[in-house]
Amino acid sequence: MGTEERCGKGEPQRAQQEGKRAQLSASMGLRSTRTTARQREVSDGGASLVSKPESMLKTHLTPGPARFITRRLADSILEVCRSFYRDQTPHSPYIADLAPQAEHGVLVSLRKSSDTSLSLLLISVDESSSVIGRIYLTVIQNTKGKRVQAKTETGEQDAQRSILRLQWGFRCVLSVCALIDCWISRFDIAPDGVSYLDMGDLYWKGNWHAALNSLWSPLYGWIVGFIFWLTKPTLRWQYPEAHLLVFVIFLVTLACFEHFWRELLALRGQDASAGASRCYLWVLGYLLFASTIFKMPILSALGPDLIVVAMICLISGMILRFAARRMSVLSATFFGMALGIGYLAKAAMLPFGIVVLTIIFAVAWKQRTNMRQAAVASIFFLIVSAPFIVLLSWNCHRFTYSDAGSLNRAWHVNSATSLNRHWQDDGVSSAHPQHTTRKLLNWPEVYEFATPVSGTYPVWYDPTYWWAGVDARIYPARQFAAFIRNSAEIADYWMQICGILTSAVLMLFLLGDRIQDSWRQLMRFLPILAPAVALFLMYAMIHWEPRYTLGAMLVVYGAVIASSSIFAEEQRTRSLRAICLIFGAVTLVCVLRTFAVSFNRSQESARRIAAAEQLRAMGMEPGDRVALIGDGFGEASWARLDRIEIVAEVPHDMPKGDSVAAFWNSTPQDEQEVLNILKSTGAKAVVANIPPKSLPPGWVPLGNSGRIVFFFR
Repeated sequence: MGTEERCGKGEPQRAQQEGKRAQLSASMGLRSTRTTARQREVSDGGASLVSKPESMLKTHLTPGPARFITRRLADSILEVCRSFYRDQTPHSPYIADLAPQAEHGVLVSLRKSSDTSLSLLLISVDESSSVIGRIYLTVIQNTKGKRVQAKTETGEQDAQRSILRLQWGFRCVLSVCALIDCWISRFDIAPDGVSYLDMGDLYWKGNWHAALNSLWSPLYGWIVGFIFWLTKPTLRWQYPEAHLLVFVIFLVTLACFEHFWRELLALRGQDASAGASRCYLWVLGYLLFASTIFKMPILSALGPDLIVVAMICLISGMILRFAARRMSVLSATFFGMALGIGYLAKAAMLPFGIVVLTIIFAVAWKQRTNMRQAAVASIFFLIVSAPFIVLLSWNCHRFTYSDAGSLNRAWHVNSATSLNRHWQDDGVSSAHPQHTTRKLLNWPEVYEFATPVSGTYPVWYDPTYWWAGVDARIYPARQFAAFIRNSAEIADYWMQICGILTSAVLMLFLLGDRIQDSWRQLMRFLPILAPAVALFLMYAMIHWEPRYTLGAMLVVYGAVIASSSIFAEEQRTRSLRAICLIFGAVTLVCVLRTFAVSFNRSQESARRIAAAEQLRAMGMEPGDRVALIGDGFGEASWARLDRIEIVAEVPHDMPKGDSVAAFWNSTPQDEQEVLNILKSTGAKAVVANIPPKSLPPGWVPLGNSGRIVFFFR
């Protein structure tokens, strides 16, 4: 056969091609659309390994009713190919094969990859105009001749590529939003965060006796303490470094959520997450994560809450893998370690871990398999958590894994309010303090707490010491009343604060073809729903705040979303698209509101930084002591930056009234008496956070921080 005929210009060859294309169309329904890729090589003037043009069409391309490329466009493709190789051997045989390829697919791109190659990308469609796969044609010339490479990609592979691009897009956007929030609030810190930073410093200085604390869990303190020990930041860079660590934890949390979401969709099955709906489910997952995280100022408050969210997502994903019988012994090892790390991050994760282990043993017993994996997870959970429990019990001279539950029960259930941080023995109640802060003056009230607890603000560094002896017993009536109160707060948060998200998720659940099928699917996720609900119930028994259960909320929302039984692909895609629009709007509002809140807080944070810098300039050195006319609870942030210790205070709101107002309204002799008492505590200076309109003698403004200082001579 001559070169001209092989190129498509001869009439016999053209007639043969038309006949074969007609035969191909007639037998289309009998051919598979997901066959393997083929590769074809044609040498200069040589015989083709696959001589028929249909050999490439057999890869997977099928004609869609509305997707045919016109013959004019096909001829244009041929002309481009011929122009590209006009200086080479004319009318090469591979050119004839490009025309039928273009007629039976959708041309997406035709680009010149280099000086010696040309690439075509075509998409095949089925009768419903859904993408089945793609074909990539690359025309390459090398020293041995010209070659045509045809690489096919099935719809599954194409969907994976789309999901991967979507994932990286959301990762970048969410990371940028988190980084912006961390930068805006780089000088912000909560009182709890000051205690965690102090604890981390003590651990890495080797003072484990002072560092071991039965209220604050150690993991976050270990991490941030190691960062500070390694970098030794200056005054201005302490909090920005801690917020940079929060950003890194955010990235880890996002990865853990992706693991959970992937396992969630895998257990749901491909029938409910195929095609375009799978992409929408991933979009919905990322929006759910963003709206939940950015709804609370969790990034600006330094603490372990974000680590807890990461651990709950990671553990829930591993539970799903265990339930699907896809967990190896090595994975079970990491499973148990994750449970132990969760306890080291927050004490409430210990009972959560026990619930999780109980559930996986029940699943293993029901499935009659994976019992060895459940045992391995339990062993490594003990290996990680038991050493700290032993150390803590030794330090407290009694068995305990944490005193957070009993102390919060005393504060929030038995009405021993934590706002009154200076608990004194009134001689009336049945509970008597074992050691309290020292009351040095009845009015205005002056309290001293220089020893034996260390830290920036000792009263809040170890409240379990100052509140030893408080009544933390369980009273059924009080416990029930607290449960009802906290349950109402949880319901209010779900239905009002998160009302739009909750309504959208319930709407998706109820839009299923049959509610019974949705409930049946929801029961498949019972192994992850039970620990999440148990976490809510545990906090409802004592004290609940939204940041405590963000991870559990993600699990519950995800399980309900994945349980929707909408079988029609078109209806499922429309429903998910609508839910994604709702979640997108809510997420945008949450992100913008978080930025606004962080910006407003940054103004006060900047004033605290100015106070710390001004005190350092006036001669305050790390290790010095200071007294307050005000509450150390809100003033510890600037003292932490200077590494000074608050040892005494004249507090604001106390049962007898506002001692700060009483101090400024007293006579000069009474003011001097208070100052002399504060000097006796070893304080080098006194700082007041609400100064009077006219400064008394000896008081100096701390720059533009809104505070004044009095140095003892």
